[in-house]
Amino acid sequence: MNFSLLIRLEARDDIEQAFDWYESRRDGLGFEFERCLEEAFARILRDPESHATIFDDVRRVPVRRFPFGVFYRTHGSQVAVLAVYHSQRDLNRLSGRP
Repeated sequence: MNFSLLIRLEARDDIEQAFDWYESRRDGLGFEFERCLEEAFARILRDPESHATIFDDVRRVPVRRFPFGVFYRTHGSQVAVLAVYHSQRDLNRLSGRP
């Protein structure tokens, strides 16, 4: 089955904040984060059901080289990215995202 990826607005905000933070630390590091994030998205789309379920129907895939996880749900052939969270953030805040 071919899956499509929908990155929710809140997750886009998460990505933008992380990108800006890494880029402020070292030129090009934000772009490295984005490349690793794209790899995580590709792993999700290859087999979305293979990653760990964190709570209810929300799954998590780690981002290589960076302390972040991509949190997502599947709905038929669509994968909705709910958040891109740092591993130290409170996961309870995710419960408020649709």
